[in-house]
Amino acid sequence: MNPIVVSGFGIASSVAMGAPEFLSCASNGSWEQRHDREDLFERAGALFTPEICRRMDEHTLYGLLAAAEACAMAGIPSAAIDPSRLGTVLATLWGPMQTINQYFYDVVAKGPAHSSPFLFPYTVTNAVIGGVARLLGCKGASSMLVGSCPVAYACDLIRNGKADIVVAGGVENIARFYRLYAPARAREFLFEGAGVVVLESEASARLRGVPILARIHGQSQVFLADLNDHVQLGARLKAIFSRAIAGTGISAERIQAPVSMFDGDDHTEGRALIEAAVLAVHAGASTANPRRPFAGLNQLLGPQSVLNLITGLHQVKSDLADQPALFLSTSCRNGGNISALMVEGAPV
Repeated sequence: MNPIVVSGFGIASSVAMGAPEFLSCASNGSWEQRHDREDLFERAGALFTPEICRRMDEHTLYGLLAAAEACAMAGIPSAAIDPSRLGTVLATLWGPMQTINQYFYDVVAKGPAHSSPFLFPYTVTNAVIGGVARLLGCKGASSMLVGSCPVAYACDLIRNGKADIVVAGGVENIARFYRLYAPARAREFLFEGAGVVVLESEASARLRGVPILARIHGQSQVFLADLNDHVQLGARLKAIFSRAIAGTGISAERIQAPVSMFDGDDHTEGRALIEAAVLAVHAGASTANPRRPFAGLNQLLGPQSVLNLITGLHQVKSDLADQPALFLSTSCRNGGNISALMVEGAPV
């Protein structure tokens, strides 16, 4: 199986704008909300036409800013890239909840005549991917996912010849609603935003002369209706880990750093199951050393797998002194989708 490489990544959130700042805040456990709606508009307006960005909602702006950072790192746009082979894949679980709430509040409280015609187009889930594709010139395959792993989906598009390069990521901005019912211990971690990676074949990256930040050798995802069924969950985890490794030519014993992410209010049992499944796939390898995700990342369900990939690369790079490291990146969502990526972190 030919590896898919990561040639760029970007993060935009209410905690930090830009991947370096976000990773620094996450490493230090600093989750203070530093960026608001006006800051989003100002930053997007500096990159694109201010008049266009002013009409966009926060959900779309988060995705656009993260995608712009990832594309800039990957050298996109470029005359060497065929726009019709440049795809986009984004994921969300809740969609533009705040925009929907605002629009229908205006309709009910003030009447239809007082609702904004500019706000209505952003009440649909795929508005964000339309904005990203239009402003970044992506004219290839385009898919908006609900709950699925955008990285695994994008890898399939490239391996199946549907695209040469894919801008893949996820976005959520429901923090203000989640605070209404989130457990007290979880509220300090609540933030919103987007994470995006640029994926392409290794041949494409070498032809364009862009740095290879990581290689994704294999991917797998399954659906499990009840994530509280721990017996089934443990069995499914072992199965997707095996499938993510199968066909890569990589033995499980070479995996240095499994990275797991599990959502829900109590992660203890879920993490234990993931780590047990990793160790089972390792077949007793003594190098198993599970990494735990930064606290709070599990709340962003749409970009969860992307943020786990980016922060996994950051943690492995810090821990292993810039040596190439193989690790499994796992994400589980409340919607029942479980994904695993077999990743090789390359020195940058």
